[in-house]
Amino acid sequence: MVRPHQDARAHTARGWFRRHDTHFASPPLPHTPSHPRPLTQQNPRLRTITLSLYTNYLLVGAVYFGLSLSGGDLSSDPFLYMVLTGVVELPAYTLVIPLVARYGRRAPVVAFFFLTAAALLVLPFVPAGSMVLALIGKMSIASAFQVLDLYSSELFPTEVRTRGMSTAHVMSRVGSFSPYIIDYLAKWPLVPVGAVSSVRAASARGTGLALPETLHVALPDTIEHLEEREIRTRRLAWLM
Repeated sequence: MVRPHQDARAHTARGWFRRHDTHFASPPLPHTPSHPRPLTQQNPRLRTITLSLYTNYLLVGAVYFGLSLSGGDLSSDPFLYMVLTGVVELPAYTLVIPLVARYGRRAPVVAFFFLTAAALLVLPFVPAGSMVLALIGKMSIASAFQVLDLYSSELFPTEVRTRGMSTAHVMSRVGSFSPYIIDYLAKWPLVPVGAVSSVRAASARGTGLALPETLHVALPDTIEHLEEREIRTRRLAWLM
């Protein structure tokens, strides 16, 4: 039951917000079509960024979930393996903070990609140290996952950032099918590991060439701002 004084308070509060809502309301957003064009059709530069990030998220998801769910293949004690894969994520999440603050985003991502590729490439040839190499790969790919989230949010312009980040994470979940593919290719143990390692290294190289550094760089608000920044960067590179 609502008492009279409570109803008066509610009425007073509603009246106050109605009188002052113009101070808090955001300006109206411009009209956008209900079915916007895909990110890959918006702009050549945005297309390069989108396809590169989609590839990276797909491979990061494949390696991350593949190593996390392969305890029975990489260790004699899958329970111990699961505990250790969780433990190595603690330094993976904390060590990246000073690295991205000092060296930017692109260099740590490329370094973690190469470290993961090296660990996976050596893993089939050192059965005795398979768990150690798998843990190294898990720690490095977890670090790459964290930096990639920050890096991607700074690469996408504000007007498409939500759409870009959400679809990129969808690609990482597509990569989570990798444990089942590895089980299917169990009779050729070197094929999936070698393929993932090679593609991972190539993706790291492609990231270094295709994506710009975002440390101390103003974030683009629109796709037009992204294009203007790209033109300005090319002019500075030509002058230097």
